[in-house]
Amino acid sequence: MLQTSALAANFYDILVLLIFSLLTYILYFYICYFTRSSPLPGPIPLPIIGNVFSYPGDADKWAQQLQKKYGDIYEIYLGSARTVWLNRSDLVQKIMSTSSENHFRFRTIEHDGMNDLGMTTKGLFFNRIEEDALYHRKFFAKTIMTPQMGKDAVDFMQVAFNEMEFFLKDYGCFDESTEIDFAGWMHRLMFEIIIKLTTTSRVYALTNYYNSLNPSKKTLVPENEFLNTEKFVNSIKKFFDSWVFFLFTIKIMRGIPGIRRTRKKLLEEKNWYYKSVLEIVKMRRGQIEQSDRDSLSKDMLTQFLTVNTTKDVTKGISDEHYRESMSDEAIAGNMIEILGGGTVTTSNTICYIIHHVAHYPEVQQRIRQELDDVLGTDRDSKITFEDLNKLKYCEAVINEVSRIWPTVPINLRASTKPDVIGNHKFPANTQFVINQRGIHLHHQNWNNPLEFNPSRFLTDGESKVHKNAFLMFGGGVKKCPGRNLAMVEMKTMMALIYRKYDIVLVNHESIKYHYAFVRQCDEMKVKVRQRSA
Repeated sequence: MLQTSALAANFYDILVLLIFSLLTYILYFYICYFTRSSPLPGPIPLPIIGNVFSYPGDADKWAQQLQKKYGDIYEIYLGSARTVWLNRSDLVQKIMSTSSENHFRFRTIEHDGMNDLGMTTKGLFFNRIEEDALYHRKFFAKTIMTPQMGKDAVDFMQVAFNEMEFFLKDYGCFDESTEIDFAGWMHRLMFEIIIKLTTTSRVYALTNYYNSLNPSKKTLVPENEFLNTEKFVNSIKKFFDSWVFFLFTIKIMRGIPGIRRTRKKLLEEKNWYYKSVLEIVKMRRGQIEQSDRDSLSKDMLTQFLTVNTTKDVTKGISDEHYRESMSDEAIAGNMIEILGGGTVTTSNTICYIIHHVAHYPEVQQRIRQELDDVLGTDRDSKITFEDLNKLKYCEAVINEVSRIWPTVPINLRASTKPDVIGNHKFPANTQFVINQRGIHLHHQNWNNPLEFNPSRFLTDGESKVHKNAFLMFGGGVKKCPGRNLAMVEMKTMMALIYRKYDIVLVNHESIKYHYAFVRQCDEMKVKVRQRSA
């Protein structure tokens, strides 16, 4: 009996201590919160979890809701970490500067979620090792950002598009009643293209997608096929899902049973994707070892693999800091981002272009007039890289769709030094969230910002776009290195589609998508018809 009483007393003492500690922490938390430097508008956070309880699962929708309520600069707490959200072009001037003095060089502050995902020491996007990120960016400058890459893209896109046309015709997609998922075809098409451009390999993603849709009439795939492209494309999509999960789910929540299972599944998908890319890297290394230097191509993967070796095909990439060859693991860390970005961002933007143009017949007619003027009336003629430079209205349409409905609506930057933004002082290691869509639709920089008007991007349209008011590819020292290639791909796809086909939306009202750092178009049902006029 005495022993039971003693246990009860001990339990009571422990409970009192825990309650006292919790209340002390809560008191300390709110004292720090209400006495913080440079306070900003924003919802009052809860201890430990901050404001994540109000996160709706879509950072873009959240940003627009918060901007309406709190204005153009406000703060949100993700756990105990303060994040400052910027929603006006002048507020991001320093962040988007291209100056070498720019100290907003990282996407995130030290982040346990992205560490958990293994993204902060590899690749380019979230890499917090600045010297490595700058070194990796050189490879982009020598490959993806070059005019030759654009020319190669134009040529191969026409080959791949012709293959897709064959499959669509064979599947009966030009019949009056047949519907296709345009998003599904675009994801496979762009995956096929980015693999070819960066590795020179064919993976037959379109063939495999056709076979999955039409198992009773499969098309044979060449024997040298080495990828499960259907699983690959789906893993790329999950890869972006994992970004959002680990960015917005605080560490303590990732241990909750249901959320823990999600974490495990996303890590498994990411690891499968990484290991599959690593196999591609190792396979190419073996091929290079069996080849003469003069016979090697200068694609991106080969440049990664040969830099600082006896078979080096790179020029101007090595420097005094990097005299060693790159490991397979480091190369795979870059390639998962390249293949992911090249597949998801461009394919989704093309879907959104199709969706918006379908609502504006006069815009479609002007696109076709430009295509006829530049390419001629032969709808099967070869498109050249030089032709694309003349498609000014097509580019204006791409820009306007990306202004109103950006594929990447939210961007991230972190400071490494103290600074002043909007008359507010912020210490080093402050996390900034840039509401790119909010900036794109801000009345300060645009006439009738909600109106769809591609002509605003033409020289005879509105006056010059205000600096940092249009952030389709981000900006500053972290501006998207694939921007030139993406624009070439989108203009080429517009030309291939609109000069030959009418695309009829099955659902005119909404876009079926989910937020995964990029807006991923999950499905877009359309009917494809031969161009009527």
